[in-house]
Amino acid sequence: MFLDISRQRPSIADSSGQLPSRREMIFGALATVGVGYIKQEKSMANKLTLVVRFRIPEPQKQMFLAKLRDVFTHIVKEENFVEASLVEDMRDPESILNYEVWDETPDSFMKSQMTRPYRADFEQMIADLKIERTPALYSTIEDWKRA
Repeated sequence: MFLDISRQRPSIADSSGQLPSRREMIFGALATVGVGYIKQEKSMANKLTLVVRFRIPEPQKQMFLAKLRDVFTHIVKEENFVEASLVEDMRDPESILNYEVWDETPDSFMKSQMTRPYRADFEQMIADLKIERTPALYSTIEDWKRA
């Protein structure tokens, strides 16, 4: 038995002959089978990465971490917050790196986030304990995710 390929398959092209994009085909298929899909794409045009390196003497570390955890109980509820990590240098435990990603411009971040009342205690503690802090702002060039 031979496969008869002479029969034409129905075309999915529009009247101009343009084929739909892969995304249009997937969303169209989801809509056809009745899957409730809500498009939740959020533009990351203003994606801002804030990296702050702290030097914290060991006796002050527990107080620092407690205050920072308190600040993050509020930060995670912020609309423009994306994600954050706190990491410790494996060879130098007094060096801690705070990594935050926001959907904001540097100006909007400084105006809206750094003036929040919940940050006041943390900022005062840093000043009182003379904790060394080196902040840096980065913009995303590329993103890679696990396949």
